[in-house]
Amino acid sequence: MSGIALTQYAVNTDADAPDEASVLWLEYENPIELHDRAVYYVHARTVDAAGNVTIETFGPFVIKNNPPVFNSAPTDDVVVQDNIYAAEAVVSDLDDLAEDLMVSITSGDESIVPAAGVSAVRDADDAGLWHIQVIPAAGVFTKTGVDITLTVTDPFGASSKHTFTLVIQRINTPPLPQICWAVSPMGRHMRV
Repeated sequence: MSGIALTQYAVNTDADAPDEASVLWLEYENPIELHDRAVYYVHARTVDAAGNVTIETFGPFVIKNNPPVFNSAPTDDVVVQDNIYAAEAVVSDLDDLAEDLMVSITSGDESIVPAAGVSAVRDADDAGLWHIQVIPAAGVFTKTGVDITLTVTDPFGASSKHTFTLVIQRINTPPLPQICWAVSPMGRHMRV
């Protein structure tokens, strides 16, 4: 007498068929749903009426991870004449909530913009909005450019980068002499 007595399945990320004791076999009753991003293999275990066991492996089934994106960010050749450059970046992801994304910022030349001079802070009211701040090194007075790279990363490691050039063009105004004139009680002009 033949016929199928039992159909079970197990899902994992291993292409090799599992031995019977190493995996939790579930009774197959409904379609299998895979949600988390990974590469999966479905192992089917069938037992016939005579007690014969067959295990088949199907896959890989890939649940993709779309990388997050910058919806807006600083564009090329941003000029800073003050000591601080501030901007905003907006990020989103098809797969994750905005509050699960992280933005980091790096300088292409730490002698011009040191690591301590860059920051990306999430907005308190809008999880997808990040406030970017860049503070060039104190001794940079000649017109110079440095690449600033923003990276947005989701919880699964997918990331996107956005690079813009920050042009530092500080105005170095020469000091003016500080000469004061006063009139003495006798009506004479004198230098103080």
